[in-house]
Amino acid sequence: MTSAYIINPSLKPNKPHPIEEDHQDAKLLFYHPEEFQINDKRSHVGISEGVVQFFGLFAETKGYMVINSQNYTHVMKEVEPNYWLNLIFFHRELFDQAEAELGSKPPTKFAQIEDSFYEVIISHCYSLYCLFHCSFDKLFKEQSREDASVLLKDFFVTYAKEYVNSNTIDYFPWNFNGFCYCPIDKKNFMRTQLFLNRIKEKFTFVKYTLLLYSNYMIFNDMPSAYAKVLYTYLTGVTERRPKVKPKLFSYDSPAMNEFRSKREKALSSNPSSGAEKKAEVIPIDSEPYSAAFKFWQIETSDKNGFLLGPSVASSVQNPAVPAPIQNIYVYMPKIYIEGQSYRLCIYTVVGLIVCLVLEDKEELLTDLKLLNKLSNHLKRKAIDLCRILMQSIKKNEDLPDAYQYYYYNYVNNAIKISSKLTNEELRKYELSVILNNLHECMNPNSRLGKDNTTLCAYKTKDYWIVTFKILDREICVLLSPMLSIEKVEEERLKFKQMYFSSIFVL
Repeated sequence: MTSAYIINPSLKPNKPHPIEEDHQDAKLLFYHPEEFQINDKRSHVGISEGVVQFFGLFAETKGYMVINSQNYTHVMKEVEPNYWLNLIFFHRELFDQAEAELGSKPPTKFAQIEDSFYEVIISHCYSLYCLFHCSFDKLFKEQSREDASVLLKDFFVTYAKEYVNSNTIDYFPWNFNGFCYCPIDKKNFMRTQLFLNRIKEKFTFVKYTLLLYSNYMIFNDMPSAYAKVLYTYLTGVTERRPKVKPKLFSYDSPAMNEFRSKREKALSSNPSSGAEKKAEVIPIDSEPYSAAFKFWQIETSDKNGFLLGPSVASSVQNPAVPAPIQNIYVYMPKIYIEGQSYRLCIYTVVGLIVCLVLEDKEELLTDLKLLNKLSNHLKRKAIDLCRILMQSIKKNEDLPDAYQYYYYNYVNNAIKISSKLTNEELRKYELSVILNNLHECMNPNSRLGKDNTTLCAYKTKDYWIVTFKILDREICVLLSPMLSIEKVEEERLKFKQMYFSSIFVL
């Protein structure tokens, strides 16, 4: 991602007798990278306004615009009334490295990517921002442009690094919009529900819950749109299958230790006179990280316990202090769901991730008794659930797949990837571009789609690629190119019978 900027065409300069440049500067709320020449920034503002006003007269009403040039793709979307988010992608930055590794020809892949894929990226980018900061309108009304630019720069730099690269571009829109799952038996699923229901029953300040194991979605009761973006925050997009810990800021990380050290040194240098000082609660969503988008603190912990959550206690040992000062650190960043602020709290045990969304109450930060009870409850109960899910999921993962396939359920946004369909396979044969286009053919709202398309087949020198849709489920199966068209249909029916006989009406 080369550039990101936000404009508000309704804004006007607050000065007498403004010239044209003043009008452009007033509309430009943020531009990254900031070192760009002011004339280039003004030029992009003018292009964005012109494209929206002119091409909007002829384009379909879809809420976004995608313009391809030889080297760049410009994506524009009105994410809020009068707030236009603009992203610019440099093609060579996306494709040269990946294709050089594979020894392919100069990059031409971008020309085959559907506009809807870029729309998915810009929508996901905005949704992830809103999860932590509510809206652009709120930001610019409450902060100066300078302070807002600090936060936005941090966000867009991190977003480009984590979500927009040569790996990401090879993935389906589904990966930004769904959950990878691994089937577990009904008994263990009910145990998971009971575990989370007990938490909400015992701790009434817990509003929503979400539980993952090894990046597989097991259960969540959040509104779907927010659960999807939080899932990508926890697991990423391109690293779904590997069993990695969530990329979150943890208590035992170097940055956290540095923060504690600075806090304790400041307190030690100003000891209270005379009597012992009581424990002090220090919320870490204050300086020095006040302007930071919390996701940029990408550090993992090898220890079980809270990544974002209740407390860590430490004592300051300083001869100048008459008694030890006990500092309790609370790190629960605000998130916004349906316009309401909450606190994000995450607990991990080995591969188990328990994500709790707490009510945004001041007493949770000033009186830690409730959070300590929550912590003790999870310590007692989470390890047992972790052991149960580990055995259940391992049993399913050890079953070999007979086919290479990709599955998506439009009802619950569930994704299932065959163990035989690897990321390297998708990239090596440029399967992702073909699969994306076949997916577009199945979508009646797309440029390629038709109202009643339920089956598409495409043959390459390496595969027969068969995509079909039934009962709000879309499945793509890769078959040998040596098969005749009649055999392809036989294999497709055999696949349905093998994997989905219990849910499909055959």
